[in-house]
Amino acid sequence: MGSAASIRRYEKSLAGDLLKGVSRSFYLSLRLLPGELRGPVSLGYLLARASDTVADAAGLEAETRLRWLDRLADRVSGQGEEGDWQRLAREVAPHTGNGGEKKLIGQLPACLEWLDALEAPAGPEVRGVLGEIIRGQSLDVERFPEATELRALQNSEELNEYTYLVAGSVGRFWTALCFSELGEECALEAQPVMVERGIAYGDGLQLVNILRDLPRDLDAGRCYLPEDELRADGLTLRRAREEPEALLEISRRWEEECAACLGQGLAYVESLRPRRLRLATALPMLFGVRTLALIREGGWEERRAGIKITRGEVKRVMARAAIAAATRHELGELYRELGGDR
Repeated sequence: MGSAASIRRYEKSLAGDLLKGVSRSFYLSLRLLPGELRGPVSLGYLLARASDTVADAAGLEAETRLRWLDRLADRVSGQGEEGDWQRLAREVAPHTGNGGEKKLIGQLPACLEWLDALEAPAGPEVRGVLGEIIRGQSLDVERFPEATELRALQNSEELNEYTYLVAGSVGRFWTALCFSELGEECALEAQPVMVERGIAYGDGLQLVNILRDLPRDLDAGRCYLPEDELRADGLTLRRAREEPEALLEISRRWEEECAACLGQGLAYVESLRPRRLRLATALPMLFGVRTLALIREGGWEERRAGIKITRGEVKRVMARAAIAAATRHELGELYRELGGDR
């Protein structure tokens, strides 16, 4: 375990430009978090993004990616041996066009050292959520090993499992850290209620990504909409690739599920007591609900062109949220203005 001074050094060297280079909008939330939470959450994000970079290195054979993910999962758990992370960086770097991700993979040993320095309760919590996230990423590689053949998740159970492992688990982790580091007074509701809402919130954010990225995923041989629902609508995977607009009806059903999950996210945020924590936690929800509104307003061509909130709108939402976070009621009003259902 490391001293408080060594942990601060890791946070200073790794949670600045490196984090900003790979976290995009989430960096805005991370820098707003109370000090007790900022370091562990930032480290968890960096390691999850590193493992995601490995999983997404489509130029590498699926077997190779799975082997590296297994090694990383073992190392994160505290039970595995030190890996040849320089070799990992050499193998993965040619298969990512993101300069920030290349730097992150090169800094993986330092991130793992930071993890070793974390004491309880933060250390075990970070290790636990990373184990779940890497498991979800590995399942993704197993289910979609190559881009040449279009495959789909079999049913809603597989989709729900995936969204929990890669995102809902983060809601559980976030909540556990809030209660362990800030105490029970951090929220109006008891921890079990907040955990349930936090998981739904994370699921909703991942569903936003899935619904927004349907065209890109189809091009890459992945369909996250369940195949049994396609069959129930008289669709085959071949027709889905040839006439992707036919997927919009199924998408709309999952848009409703996504909206319900983000509604739980609003309830989660409204239950947090510290204003700064409330603001940091609200931003992904507000960006998510605005993105979902754009998805609902557009058609397939809009998704194919890429649905994205403009920088100007991001700034406006942040400015409004900074004021609205003063009261729970005003955050709810902003949520609805951005397209939320509740």
